[in-house]
Amino acid sequence: MHFSHIFLFLKLGRFYLPPIQANSTVQRVRRNGSIIIYSNAGYKRKFIAAIVILLLRCSLMLFSLYSFVKHHLKHFFSLFLIFVSVTSFGQDKADCASYHDGTFYSYPKNSNSQFIDYRSGNSVKEIEIEKTDTSFWSVKWLDACTYELKLQSGGTLKPADKQFMKEHSLVYRITATGKDYYTFDGFIDKVNTIAINKDTCWSQPSANRSNKPLFTQLPNEVILKRQRFSDTSKYAVLYVYRSKKINQMLIDYPVYFNDNLLFIAHNKSFAIFKILQEGPASFFGKFEKNTTNATIDFKFGKKYFLKCDIHIGIYAKPDLKPIDEEKGREEFDKIGL
Repeated sequence: MHFSHIFLFLKLGRFYLPPIQANSTVQRVRRNGSIIIYSNAGYKRKFIAAIVILLLRCSLMLFSLYSFVKHHLKHFFSLFLIFVSVTSFGQDKADCASYHDGTFYSYPKNSNSQFIDYRSGNSVKEIEIEKTDTSFWSVKWLDACTYELKLQSGGTLKPADKQFMKEHSLVYRITATGKDYYTFDGFIDKVNTIAINKDTCWSQPSANRSNKPLFTQLPNEVILKRQRFSDTSKYAVLYVYRSKKINQMLIDYPVYFNDNLLFIAHNKSFAIFKILQEGPASFFGKFEKNTTNATIDFKFGKKYFLKCDIHIGIYAKPDLKPIDEEKGREEFDKIGL
């Protein structure tokens, strides 16, 4: 190793002068573990000799260091190029750029709608196929993989929804790309910890990619009673709730149902949903870096309860728990009191 030349000069962080023959007039003083030599006889001559030898050894050290760097520099440069290539590939920004313009098809989850987007420059024309409803949007790329949409005109919206879209924008972050698609997370106004949806956009149409509604929210249980829900109904009912706790008033977190935003778990909050598909469904909650998961196997004609809890320790940790109907009904009813 070339470093062995350096270690001849450095030992435990100290420099050692070459040994000088001591005589009766020499005084040795030990200071911080080093031996510093003083001599009355021939002091100047011996000191100059020591300095010359030290300089020679320093020159040897520098030459060895130069040889090492010269020999290994090309290897360092090669590793640097590999590192840059790998990190650039991981970011995959070039693939994002290929989706800035073009025609794209989307089949939103939790719906049977289908959309075509014609994206060019800073504008987007979107058509909802079934309704032949057209809307126009401005698009602004915030970086290679994140873009912002602002409604300009068109679209069949309720007055409250139209007002909301005037005041806010939709921000999408591309999370992965493929040969003919990209996946994305959608947000309101800016990228944050609460994605309103996670879905896929395609560059080719397909009749097999249509989705079906998964759930719909009910305003209250009065509607459920009017619809005469029973064990023969062609849907299930899900009660989602979070109890009141004083020390958790400032902590909220999103709850997702099969990657669809279902519920924002505020302190003392609840909601009721119609579940329109049978079978296992996954639920996911997240607060900062802490996550929680739960699964419910839905059967039509049944009622289910999902408790959104949170535990306070060193960190706040969300906790999703399916609760049996008897206990769930008791806890759910207390929230409205």
